[in-house]
Amino acid sequence: MGRRDLTLEYRGKSIYRHILDATSAPKNRPDFLCYVMGPYTPFDLTYAYSDEDIGRPYIDAELFDPDEHEDMEATLRDICTELGSDPGIRAFIATDIGIPTTREARRERLDETGLSPLDQSIEYATVSDAVIFILDEAGLNAGVASEIGAILGEFNLRRRNRNPSRKPRRRFRIYHSDGFSSASIEEIPHGFGIDTYEYESETDLLRNIRNFVTNVENLTRFEGLELYNRPRD
Repeated sequence: MGRRDLTLEYRGKSIYRHILDATSAPKNRPDFLCYVMGPYTPFDLTYAYSDEDIGRPYIDAELFDPDEHEDMEATLRDICTELGSDPGIRAFIATDIGIPTTREARRERLDETGLSPLDQSIEYATVSDAVIFILDEAGLNAGVASEIGAILGEFNLRRRNRNPSRKPRRRFRIYHSDGFSSASIEEIPHGFGIDTYEYESETDLLRNIRNFVTNVENLTRFEGLELYNRPRD
């Protein structure tokens, strides 16, 4: 397993193997893993205006089309499908892997403990070549924004943290639509040194992601960019 043998096992199988077993191998770069994060739930105006007739309840946005997508999760999965076709990498979202959360395991009385969403994200990010966060004004982004900070902090990427970083900053990128606004996300480049990109359309988003993952692959191949730096014993 080599450099992927980095994280905990779940039910006797490494997280890396869980990812491989749960996802289809693309033709071009099946060993390049790209973990995609973003909101799964669209922002529905009836949450705030339940007593009013507001007509179409969703925000018009490039990625989310309520006539085609059941939720924002479906839009993220579409992005993964596009990346699986071009440039042919193994892009995935957390729910593709099928590991239940601890709450799901208890609620459904499963014969397993499950992993919390944050623990899953940290494990998936650890073994992935590239980690991208997609924030769109059509989605409920508050939970994802908080998780971004927690994940980046887990890898010691806050600039004030003097401990060695666990994963290179150049393997992360944050994407947000031109209509998205968040003070906490705007501080990420300054506080964590992670690049952000404002996309204008789905085509623009995919073009930049493709360039990003190709650059990460080149940095790995020609400059020896580390996948993950193990904690010191």
